[in-house]
Amino acid sequence: HALIQFKIHAVEHNEIFLMVADAVVGMLLDTDFYDKMLDFCSTPWWHVATEPLLKSPTGLADATFLDETLRRLCRESSALLKQALVLHEEIDVARVHELCTTESFGKLIGAF
Repeated sequence: HALIQFKIHAVEHNEIFLMVADAVVGMLLDTDFYDKMLDFCSTPWWHVATEPLLKSPTGLADATFLDETLRRLCRESSALLKQALVLHEEIDVARVHELCTTESFGKLIGAF
């Protein structure tokens, strides 16, 4: 099942994805929560994480590798959560597709 695959992915790579899943579900179920979360979600995780490396004269290669890795993890995690959520009839599928993207996951994590 996709939800189990999502949880395994989160535990293997970064448990912050479990917090992101809670936030996504909260935003799907509560429009007010959705609007409030958007106020805090502006800078993607990979920008937050690579900023110190980019300030170093020798950090570009490390920053590039980290950026690519974090984007890949967000892409994989968001796809797995999307697969799990679209199975539920009571959830707005359009909003699932909006929230379960690489960019949305990155911004949610960047807010933490």
